[in-house]
Amino acid sequence: MDVATGQVLYEHNADAPREPASLTKLMTGLLAVEAGDLDRTVTVSKTAADTGEASANLQPGDQLTLRDLLSAALLPSANDASVAIAEALNGSVPSFVERMNARAAELGLRETHFENPHGLPGAGHVSSARDLAVIAREALQHEEFRSTARLEKAKLSFRPRGAKGPQTREVLSTNRLLRHEHPERWGLADGVKTGYTKAAGRCLCASATEDGWQLLAVVLGCTDCWADGRKLLTWGFEQYRRECIVTANATMAQVHIVGGRRPTVRAVAKSSIDLIVPLGESAPTARVSETYAEAPISVGDEVGELVVCRIDGVQLSATLVATEDVPQSLLARLGRHGSALIAAVLVLALLGAVLVHGAVAKAVGARRRRLAQSVRPDREGGARDGQREPGAAPGAEDRRRTRSGAA
Repeated sequence: MDVATGQVLYEHNADAPREPASLTKLMTGLLAVEAGDLDRTVTVSKTAADTGEASANLQPGDQLTLRDLLSAALLPSANDASVAIAEALNGSVPSFVERMNARAAELGLRETHFENPHGLPGAGHVSSARDLAVIAREALQHEEFRSTARLEKAKLSFRPRGAKGPQTREVLSTNRLLRHEHPERWGLADGVKTGYTKAAGRCLCASATEDGWQLLAVVLGCTDCWADGRKLLTWGFEQYRRECIVTANATMAQVHIVGGRRPTVRAVAKSSIDLIVPLGESAPTARVSETYAEAPISVGDEVGELVVCRIDGVQLSATLVATEDVPQSLLARLGRHGSALIAAVLVLALLGAVLVHGAVAKAVGARRRRLAQSVRPDREGGARDGQREPGAAPGAEDRRRTRSGAA
């Protein structure tokens, strides 16, 4: 696995659940550095001191820093130091184990379940090569873990119960790739952790760095974990190359925008994208995502992404930020305020219609009043004398009278 990107270069039975032995301490160490304050003083309990198998020979009442307990857990793989870390961080081993499993879930580990902080055999205490690689990669992001895991030896400073002053004790790493006196020593090696139980077999999480490029390998249940780990890492360096596809603040792109005075805007990548590419193969190229930013655009606005697909199918992206301003076009501004304009026109039209209707109604009413006034005197005069004017046509009453013989 490439430490920087998490890209897996080779795997075999990577998800098979197996006993992790002391590679369990990768998670214990990760939680220790994530907790911070590594210089706090911890008092070793009897429970921690009585933990069996590999130990740093801690005694009840010994006082030492969390940093020294981390060294003891990672280098000589001390089980007593691991329990002391658990109790210091969570008060008890069961509570710390809950924290371990919660962190495993956060990392998306599917084959991992912890029962203790040290890796001695326990029912249901399992992990996988892939999950352990993910934990190791996460831990190596922390300088405190990284600088400790590469050590060949370290000096612990502790104060025994009742002692007037501190004492020191040297501890050696169990990682033969780091030890000068071992024929397995490898100059490129810089970590990380060993493990062994009879049930788990030889286990190793090994890391190495060449020309600033760090790889890590996890091998479980080996006959010779040192040879297997080194062979995998050497193969990775020989068969692959690291290539920068996108460079932060340097890689430029033209990004299509909507509603601008120009159809595109110049942009620069905000972060880098590195890929691990097989030797002899061309590196994939970055492309601009198909999303479109909307004008107006100002310098520094996020306007899209550069996207690259790794050989394992994982897609990586880098945000693009504008390096120039692009004002909004007149058409876009009109379109942006179009609904408001339409609403205003409708309101004005409605108001005009109301005013016109009122004026027409007023005019019609005035005409009706004039007509009524001109007709009313005639009606009122006829009602006063009951007579017709000379030459007026006979009414219905006159006609009835004529038919009846009246003169």
